Amino acid sequence: MINFNNDPNGIKITWDENDPIEKVFNNWTEEDFINAIRKDCFYILQERGELEFWDPSRINEELNKEDYDYNSRLKVIAKEESEGNRTKGNSK
Repeated sequence: MINFNNDPNGIKITWDENDPIEKVFNNWTEEDFINAIRKDCFYILQERGELEFWDPSRINEELNKEDYDYNSRLKVIAKEESEGNRTKGNSK
């Protein structure tokens, strides 16, 4: 089970290393997670019609919302990665 925890000591992401889908994260770096989460957020904003071009400040604004559902989005990222539809956030 993927778990995103943001506390005063920093962000910690955990997952089931043996899960057939979640194991895609086993060799990811911190930068891989950052890139994937930011790119995923960009795709969501595009789909909603709220953003046409890459805008780091708008993406950060969305990611900083208290109700941003990191756990669900990481599940989507893991599923898409396991199906070969993404490469650590670096491509569609």
